[in-house]
Amino acid sequence: MNTLLRRFIAVLTILLLLSVSAQTPNPPNYPTKPIELKYYAPGPWAVVIKKGAACCDSTGKKFDLYYPKHLGANGFQHPVLTWGNGSFAKPSRYKYFLEHMASWGFVVIATEDENTGPGQTVLDGSTRIRHPRASSITS
Repeated sequence: MNTLLRRFIAVLTILLLLSVSAQTPNPPNYPTKPIELKYYAPGPWAVVIKKGAACCDSTGKKFDLYYPKHLGANGFQHPVLTWGNGSFAKPSRYKYFLEHMASWGFVVIATEDENTGPGQTVLDGSTRIRHPRASSITS
């Protein structure tokens, strides 16, 4: 009887451990308040991603564009976000974040320059959006 009780407790313990480990806890820094929970989820805008779609910054590198599919819908004026990757990185490394920002209505222009330290190529992105030269980002 003592052996049977030990086996029962062992099986029960294993089942309990399996059920606890099967529950996936929220990731670190998971939002807990209403405003954070709202913006943690993707925004209401469908997103268009165009890699290397705009040319060029002052170093000759192209820009990646992330923007809402229906630019200007209902007269909405989209804020512009220029993105600098930091050294030795490309915008594709931050795709999730840049796409997330566009889903909330931002137009994001990100230089493919891997040495954005001086900041000039990030400023070039702002200039490119304000003065698109020959092509449009929606073409």
